[in-house]
Amino acid sequence: MHAPSLPDRSIEAYAEVTDRNATEIEDGYDVIVIHDPQPLGTIDRLEKTMPNAATVWRCHVDLTAPSEEHLAFVSEYANRFDHAVFSRSTYGGSVDVSGASVVHPSIDPLADKNRSLDEETVAAERDRLEPLSFDAPVVAQVSRFDPWKDQFGTLAAYRRAREAVPDLQLALAGGMAGDDPEGMELYERIAQEAVADPDVHVLTDLPDATVNVLQRESDIVVQKSLREGFGLVVSEALWKRTPVVGSNVGGIPLQVEDGHDGYLVDPDDVPGVTDGVVALLEDERLRTSLGENGRVRVRERFLLPRQLADLPEVLATVLDLEY
Repeated sequence: MHAPSLPDRSIEAYAEVTDRNATEIEDGYDVIVIHDPQPLGTIDRLEKTMPNAATVWRCHVDLTAPSEEHLAFVSEYANRFDHAVFSRSTYGGSVDVSGASVVHPSIDPLADKNRSLDEETVAAERDRLEPLSFDAPVVAQVSRFDPWKDQFGTLAAYRRAREAVPDLQLALAGGMAGDDPEGMELYERIAQEAVADPDVHVLTDLPDATVNVLQRESDIVVQKSLREGFGLVVSEALWKRTPVVGSNVGGIPLQVEDGHDGYLVDPDDVPGVTDGVVALLEDERLRTSLGENGRVRVRERFLLPRQLADLPEVLATVLDLEY
């Protein structure tokens, strides 16, 4: 079965790749967890090779407004799983699964991107980021180069904010996802748009420790997504006591409480981003207070130990065990 509106060759290629990947799973398991839509098709083979295993689909994407043809294609696989785990409760209404849970993603506080750093490491990573200078105000956005991340909107907000804060700098840092053919093209377009402004720094494929320092040393982090699955870069910034101005989409409003640890704006509200950035840059006490609140919020809700505590309950449900 497949969604007839999708190209036959695309469907055949998907089936070939997922079947080949499924052959790599050779041992027997009680529970199999498949992450996101890309490997869903492995269920075809796994139902045959491990018919007694419970199957769980961990969905990290936002399903609230999907294209109908792609949703139909994904649903034919997802509906065969015993259980699904979503990042938000609103994401689960588009597919029909036997059971579902909500588990928020989390960050690892001991990973290179999030751990505390000694002064020597911070100094070395600041040098790596030159000519970006933290002696003047810095706004950063850390996102892969993807149209939904709206780096162009962040750039527009920065240009408006420069009218109030003339020495403001902007860092747009992102990676190139291996499965995203648009990434390099978008990076080049953004770099070209910013080339005439020496205070805009378009950075790519930074080491995790460098991203850590960028989020930690920036005055504000912006996450101006048009759509977002969850956006853990928000928690990464808040964990480092850096307030966030983010879009009210996806998982961002779960991480940012407006006025408490940052500001939330509509996804297309460039002036709103500007206002939030300027308000924080002009009030150091406010910036510090919101940053401290953000650290507490992440510690309570979005660190890895909390997620590890949630997962056994999911597995117990799937295996019909008491927990």
